[in-house]
Amino acid sequence: MDTQNTTITWQDFKEAIREEAPTSSRFRVNKDDGTARLLFRGQANSDWGLKTTLERAGHPVMLLSRYMQNCNSARRFLGNLVSCDIPFDPHISWSDDDAHRGFPNYEYAGYLRHHGFPSPLLDWTESPFVAAFFAFRNIQEGVSKVRIYGYQSQAGHGRGSEGGVARLEVLGPFASIHERHIAQQCWYTWCCKEDNKDHLLICPHEEGFQVSADRQYRNQDIITAWDISASERPAVLADLFQMNITPYSLFR
Repeated sequence: MDTQNTTITWQDFKEAIREEAPTSSRFRVNKDDGTARLLFRGQANSDWGLKTTLERAGHPVMLLSRYMQNCNSARRFLGNLVSCDIPFDPHISWSDDDAHRGFPNYEYAGYLRHHGFPSPLLDWTESPFVAAFFAFRNIQEGVSKVRIYGYQSQAGHGRGSEGGVARLEVLGPFASIHERHIAQQCWYTWCCKEDNKDHLLICPHEEGFQVSADRQYRNQDIITAWDISASERPAVLADLFQMNITPYSLFR
């Protein structure tokens, strides 16, 4: 993980991503040079790790099939309260060989995630400024700096993996999930591995990042982190307001 040694200013951050952000092309996974696009994530405390809401709910590891059962239970219960036409296949199976194809019932799982259901999907955005909004929107008292992460799935050398070893998978924007999915320019990642019975497990992102750092796959799952002083919050939010990045524009 490449992190800043010192806390930087908002202006420093804008200059750091100036060369990267304009090269992004909507809906493209890779840039012209073959490297993966850079995705961003903002967090309101630089001490927080990259954890999904499922991890924060106390379930860092779970059978994927069990999670699908939980989603189905939520779907059936929510049917009493709201109407949702996003399809869900309760009988879908997903093996290790399928993981590169995405995530089972991706659209409905994303829908649940946008409504607060604990999820193994870690959300990212194409926009460094949307990420900055999430970093600066609500800062707890006593926090001195926020963090904006940049994630690159591969640096132009392809991707590799091993059976039984944690790996990260990227889920792109081509999904009918929720209007916030578009407004926030969302992408997602999830981390998985096979257990000793060939069942697919959801596992922590940090495990996947550690595998990439320790093994031969050093050209994939590249993380950069920028720490920005929390005192910059008024200037940042004023800047973002001029870009029409506000609670209304992102949350409707």
